[in-house]
Amino acid sequence: MGYVLYARRSNMTKIVVEELISTLTQDFTNNHRRTIKAVRLWLYKHLQPSGNFYVTITQESQDISTTESITSASFTGDYSHGFVTLNFADPIVLLSGDFTITLSTDYTFSESAYIGWIKPHENNPFGEQTNDLDNAFGIQFWEYR
Repeated sequence: MGYVLYARRSNMTKIVVEELISTLTQDFTNNHRRTIKAVRLWLYKHLQPSGNFYVTITQESQDISTTESITSASFTGDYSHGFVTLNFADPIVLLSGDFTITLSTDYTFSESAYIGWIKPHENNPFGEQTNDLDNAFGIQFWEYR
């Protein structure tokens, strides 16, 4: 289920938001060893959803991180979007391989108050873009160097 929203900046900028009903996932491939200290998800908040939201990184069906939680208070405003940073208490070591990052929730979805994950229109780090709804979700990984 995709939802196209328009945000006003100096010009009209289109953002594509997928509503978080229960879980959303993004697959990615890591080509070399990385020590991750934080992950940032580009999220949209529609009014004030209640509940907890969780981020988990898995490899081949095994959790490789503790599940980190956020709340809708992690960013301000009733209709806002931006990167929400999740700092891991212990750094996560990613070896080469295929991974899945999952955003999940224990809230009851409502069209009047929800969290969504944005799919960037440009700068897709996960391959070729076919159309706006097929783009990868907005993610940034922060690593120790």
